[in-house]
Amino acid sequence: GEDLPEVLEVRGEVMMPIAGFNAMNDDLRTNGEQVFANPRNATAGTLKRLDPAVVASRPLRFMCYEVVRVVGQDMFATHADAMQGAKKWGFAVSKYSALVSDAVGMIKFHDDIESRRDEIEYEMDGVVYKVDSQVLRDLLGSRARTPRWVCAHKFAPREETTKLLDILIQVGRTGRLTPRAVLDPVNIGGVIVQHATLHHAAYISDLDIKLGDQVLVRRAGDVIPQIVGPVLGVRDGSEREFVFPSECPECGGVAKANGEHCFCMNIDCPAQLIRRVQYMVSRVALNIDGIGDKAVVQLHAEGLLNSVEQLFNLDYEAIASLDGWGEKSVAAMRDGIAAALQPKLDKFISSLGIPDIGPETSRVVCAKFNSIGALLSLADNEHEQAVERLSEIEGVGKEVAGSLLQFVSSSKNQAALNAMIGYGLRPQSVVLSEDGHVDGIVSKVFVLTGSLSCSRPEMKAIIEAAGGKVTSTVSKKTDYLVAGDKAGSKLTKAQELGVEVLNEQQVRAMLA
Repeated sequence: GEDLPEVLEVRGEVMMPIAGFNAMNDDLRTNGEQVFANPRNATAGTLKRLDPAVVASRPLRFMCYEVVRVVGQDMFATHADAMQGAKKWGFAVSKYSALVSDAVGMIKFHDDIESRRDEIEYEMDGVVYKVDSQVLRDLLGSRARTPRWVCAHKFAPREETTKLLDILIQVGRTGRLTPRAVLDPVNIGGVIVQHATLHHAAYISDLDIKLGDQVLVRRAGDVIPQIVGPVLGVRDGSEREFVFPSECPECGGVAKANGEHCFCMNIDCPAQLIRRVQYMVSRVALNIDGIGDKAVVQLHAEGLLNSVEQLFNLDYEAIASLDGWGEKSVAAMRDGIAAALQPKLDKFISSLGIPDIGPETSRVVCAKFNSIGALLSLADNEHEQAVERLSEIEGVGKEVAGSLLQFVSSSKNQAALNAMIGYGLRPQSVVLSEDGHVDGIVSKVFVLTGSLSCSRPEMKAIIEAAGGKVTSTVSKKTDYLVAGDKAGSKLTKAQELGVEVLNEQQVRAMLA
């Protein structure tokens, strides 16, 4: 690019043009490899790949949509000027944009782009409206998660009619039974749709769909297949009611309703085990190299992976004798598992797939209960007392507390955790200072108010990256209020509750 500033920060989106997506799928199909369902999935899947050569070979494109920071040159006064600057510096920017003066112009632009969506070289599900003036953007500020000067206006979803052939039941890692529609393949916006999630029994009942129905299908957000409902006018009497099973389709165990969902109650259900291990090794959990979903299925089928804890005590010699495995692939899996033996405690707890306990909840829980032993000790308390202790943590309600307590109180789960430790697993505890408080800002609860030098979403991301938690309201559980210019009622409430108030410079000093 030309006339580059000393420091430049931009934001944008990685996407895949439709032509490149189709050509890539053709190559994959020719080579006997699995093709991608749509450009969005292809883009996300490619970016998760650890092999840079594969990523570089895919037809990805970065589209800049915001200039965030410029050092060494004057910042742009308007968004339109910023996009021209980004283009001059060599970034791709959207050519589908317009500067309008009122709501009529906004709607006209939306309708025009929607009418041309099939001609545009990449998939889109709507347009974005932004305030052009940087001065007005600064005055409007941001909400807890998003700026006030931007909003999306989605297009009407594409819809087609096809036949509902069957409804299959999938078993998740928590035992949840999720119905999945099997459809006569139909092309919706260039993507062949054959399945749609139906969530639970009440959802099917509310839709009033029957096996054999002609159904209206849309791609919600131009991505997720969704059944809208039956085409009642073409029913001929051959359609059949779907009866939700009273037994798990995988193991035959009793299926029991809990709220609107239904669960397999057999903790030894093979399908649950496979899903739990697949989740544990996945990128969002322990991110173990050398073992993927297919390998988990194969090892279980061969009797070499019969529990979650056995993942850390595999018979590598036996695995090496299986079809598709060799010395290098076995070594890669062994090294990947060895590298995962010292995960952060919150990552490990999250990887266990406990209902309602995701990464964020695991992080705040592990800041208070900073070892496996501390968590297991909850089972020694009276139930109500243990729930009360957990509920004191910001973001942990009684339902979440009950879910965690049920897990750690199970003798089977206790035995599994102890076995993993016996096999060399050593989750790394949160480091505490001498006075018993969490070092730095880990587990501290922040609330933001007033105008800061950056947007609130940016400050929130900075605090959370350092281990803090940002909430939208001031309460007795709030540790710090970060007050910028023109702080409002949150400042008054913080002072009333005795919450420590920091300015932006002070919180940045904490983060340094």
